[in-house]
Amino acid sequence: MQVFEDRPSEKVEPLLISAKQASVMLGISQRHLYTLTKRGELKAKRIGSRVMYRKVDLERFAADVE
Repeated sequence: MQVFEDRPSEKVEPLLISAKQASVMLGISQRHLYTLTKRGELKAKRIGSRVMYRKVDLERFAADVE
C-alpha cells in the first residue's frame, strides 16, 4: 500500500476560481462578468450553485480585448 504525504512546500494552484476572483482579475464588476458569460464571451462552469471560471479562459479573454 502506498502512503501519500502532504508536501507543504508545494503550492497548489486552483484549477477554477470564483466569480468574485475572476471579476477582480479582469478589473470589472461581477454583474458585468455575468453579462459577458451570458453573452457567451466567457466560459463558466457551474458547480452546485457556484459559477467558476478557468484562469486560462480569463487570460485568453483579456488578450483578445481591443
